[in-house]
Amino acid sequence: MHTVILSKKFKPKGNYDLVRLGKLNDSGYLVDKRDVNDANILISLGVCHAWSFEESFLKLNSVPIEAYDGTTGLFKLFKMTINALITFQRQLFFQSLIAFFGYSRFFSGSTKHHEVMVGFDKSPTFTSLDSIFKSVVKTNQKVFLKIDIEGWEYRLLDDIMKHSKNICGLAIEFHELDIHIEKVEQFISDFPLEIAHVHCNNYALTTPEELPLVIEATFSSQSLLNNSEVVFPNPLDSSNDKYKEDYKIDFRD
Repeated sequence: MHTVILSKKFKPKGNYDLVRLGKLNDSGYLVDKRDVNDANILISLGVCHAWSFEESFLKLNSVPIEAYDGTTGLFKLFKMTINALITFQRQLFFQSLIAFFGYSRFFSGSTKHHEVMVGFDKSPTFTSLDSIFKSVVKTNQKVFLKIDIEGWEYRLLDDIMKHSKNICGLAIEFHELDIHIEKVEQFISDFPLEIAHVHCNNYALTTPEELPLVIEATFSSQSLLNNSEVVFPNPLDSSNDKYKEDYKIDFRD
């Protein structure tokens, strides 16, 4: 198993009540079950053509979901399916076909998909996280926030901090960590929620210093179950690339 190196600032102080939401391999996250149960709403940024995280969330707590992703939608999934068929991409064809037929079934009623990108306000195709909170979150509501938006997450950090009083849990993927490492470490220090879990995406490379370029981090508003030593990867973790071993994390000063 390949060992990567992260600062101890990324290491949880102990064990949380972690459960896995989402399918094995890519798009699943480990989160504290208590944060899920406390949530009044799930705001999910980045769903692409897979919403197994959101499906798993609803099984634990049936709350309204507001999902935002400008790269997907019924017509876009149809185009993806046809293109995969024409170009003989067998795996992508079946993935997009399943997503096309499942889209309208899942995104209905109080589970909504907004076909916009999230980063800044530029109507009609872009919106900011601040605008989302102002439009869908009531004053005392608790929000579970999931963010997987391929590098745009750095445009949201100030808004996450601004609305932190409403956030009970956060699952976020940080990209290009070598470039943004100081910004992420500062966010960890300033954010009121504690880091509860970290997992390295093994689709991404590591630097010559063995810093992973992409990590998944979970933040929790809950207290520790215990402060015993935490093992990484967690037994509930699943390698993003199923054909490669997961990364082992060595936390250092």
